[in-house]
Amino acid sequence: MYWQFLSNPYDPKNDIGYVFIFYYGLERHLLYGNFEKVFDIILKLRDVYNNKSFQKYSSSALILSAMLHKRPDCAEKFIASLDKEYEFEIPAQLYILCKFGLNMPITVFDIIHFYKAFGFTNNRYIKNNPELFYVNLYKNLRELTGGLDMIYAGQYFSKSEISNMKNVSIPVFANVSIRDKEILLPDIATPSKFTGAVFMLLNKTHEDTKKELAETRKKNNTNEHHITTQPTIPKYTDEKHPCIQDKSTSRTLNKKISVEDIKQFSFTNYKIDELIYDDGMAIMMISTANRNQVKKDIQTVNTIVKDVYKLTKIPNSLYIEPDKLKFNTTKMSGTDKKEYYTFFECTPYTKTGKKAKYPLVFHYATKAFHLFQPDKDFFGKLYYSQNGSIGKGELIYWINHTGYFIYLGLIDKTLSIKKIEKAGFGEKILLYKA
Repeated sequence: MYWQFLSNPYDPKNDIGYVFIFYYGLERHLLYGNFEKVFDIILKLRDVYNNKSFQKYSSSALILSAMLHKRPDCAEKFIASLDKEYEFEIPAQLYILCKFGLNMPITVFDIIHFYKAFGFTNNRYIKNNPELFYVNLYKNLRELTGGLDMIYAGQYFSKSEISNMKNVSIPVFANVSIRDKEILLPDIATPSKFTGAVFMLLNKTHEDTKKELAETRKKNNTNEHHITTQPTIPKYTDEKHPCIQDKSTSRTLNKKISVEDIKQFSFTNYKIDELIYDDGMAIMMISTANRNQVKKDIQTVNTIVKDVYKLTKIPNSLYIEPDKLKFNTTKMSGTDKKEYYTFFECTPYTKTGKKAKYPLVFHYATKAFHLFQPDKDFFGKLYYSQNGSIGKGELIYWINHTGYFIYLGLIDKTLSIKKIEKAGFGEKILLYKA
């Protein structure tokens, strides 16, 4: 009976139907009543009832009502309350927008849980090998961010840019009497540099996991879903809260890397200059003496990419203009952090101290790289082998919110296209694989 339910509404054995009847009344108070008291009551209910519909409706109502009342403290309280996996039944774009507004990072857990929001669809290893996938994503995220195990959406666009996004209408309440209350919010899940960066992280993690499982099967002759050595998952700072990662475990760069470490390889086409250490990398900026050769290498890539038009129906517009590469740095708005565009990353050694297969990585980008959703943005990486030749490449082309990802590698000792993918509006399509 409903009266019995009211005597103890926090008993998980209660019928969920009674919970919704109770909740419908609470929703109205989020608008017109004692907002703060009701907010806390709903948080307690969410902590008890493992029901997808209830979790989804209540999460939307709490986040959006906190926005309506301009109460960031309540939004922070909501995020801090998420200590059970079933409580993450939250609309992805709303969760990401909430964290962005609070200047809170997107964590490894967030990326895996909301992977579809970033256009990633192949959940094979997320589902079947979650621990290994987690560890590989953790490693890749730290490589991307220079040692952090989280990513800030604010590094990719500002609040003013968010306000210029296309809006989507989101229903706020489950109660039919106030269900017509909707809020227009910026569609932060629209394909952008941020969603593209996370998509690339997920895609690389998928390939890394696939490779590691194949190597494990080869060594141990075991089933793909049962690896003999379980990976060590990085511990959370607060075991109660699966969203907070340990910020103290940042990667330390080996600053013993020197010019001589790079000169031991056959980079005769380039003049090896002094290194700087920033953003978790040993960086060599592109000097005037090296710019002509850099442009020649880009033209080599352009020549290879011409084959794309024969292999796929991609429009004939994937041409990187060498003269538009940006070689200097800029300062990130509101911080002392530098934004890099085109530069060399020096990676002469592996983690075990052996000579790296690709000791030099060329990062290239135009001035559009740090702009918000430009109509056209081409950037990527070229990996140089020990003999100084290009051994592989990752080329990213964003055109009108559609991403084309071209992966180069050696086929019969010739640099060639190995794979082409297309991403946009929540889907990824394999266009070609050699």
